[in-house]
Formats: sequence, structure tokens, C-alpha cells
Amino acid sequence: VLLLVDLVSWVVWPAMFVWFFLFPGGGATPRWAWRLVAAMQVFFLALSARAFLAASGVLAPDAANLQLVLGVPIALATVALVLYAQAYRYRRVYSVVEKQQVKWFVFAMALLLIELVIFAVAPPDEVSLFVQDLFGLVLLVIPVSIGIAILRYRLWDIDVIIRKTLVY
Repeated sequence: VLLLVDLVSWVVWPAMFVWFFLFPGGGATPRWAWRLVAAMQVFFLALSARAFLAASGVLAPDAANLQLVLGVPIALATVALVLYAQAYRYRRVYSVVEKQQVKWFVFAMALLLIELVIFAVAPPDEVSLFVQDLFGLVLLVIPVSIGIAILRYRLWDIDVIIRKTLVY
């Protein structure tokens, strides 16, 4: 069961980065960034597949721990690229409605970041259990903010985003 949970988490993170890259319009702007995000995610998925096969016993254990040594810098570079693309589009491409949608999403991500900081500095006792429960609630803010952005600002073409995400 733990192997299945690891596999799902290794596949979900790259898909989530791509989704963040495409939100809210579903298009890749600037155009050159899409190729870079795709290449990084393919490499990250390859590392994840290698780690999964090593954990399941199919491959020999990874003594160099490539998942950590190469995966973390790739994930950080992808996050930086996604943030750059969102800032670029916010300043030059987005309409007023799309800017409002992004503001809702940034609000949710800021709450998550604040919670991560609290979680990192909380003492390891009963307070941290409260912080862990609070972390679960803060994670719910992300889909709620996306839902508000979609419904309040009339993003009725959400099927376009879903279709493009599935195609990519």
C-alpha cells in the first residue's frame, strides 16, 4: 500500500506543476517556457520511476540517492519557472478577470506558505499535532480558491483547461 501511495505522489507532483504553469488560461506563455517545463517534468518522472522500481525491488537500491540529489533541484527550477511564467503573464497577458482569478489562487498559496513556515518552526509536541491538523485544513483552501476563481469570475470554459491539461 505504501508503494502505491509513493507512486501516486511521484506522479501527482509533476502534473501539479504543469497545472500551475497553465492556470488560468490554459496556454503556455512565454512559448519557450513550455518546452523547458515539459523537459524538466519528463526528467523528474524518470527519476521517480527509477526510485519506485528501486523501492519495489525491481532495480538495485540507489546508493547515490538520485531522487534527492537531482529531483529537488529540478523541482525547485520548475517552481521558479512556473512563478516566472505566472508573473510574466500577469503583467503582460492576463485580462482583468484572469488577474482576479490569479489573485485568489495566490492568496491560497500564501496561506499555504505561511502554514509551511509555522510547521517548520513549531516545537515537536502537542502544538505540532495542532499545526499538522491546521495544515490539512489549509490544503483545502487551494481547491476552494480555485473553485471561487472559476465560479465567481465566470470561467465557464474550464473544460478547455481540463482538456488541454489532459492532452499535454
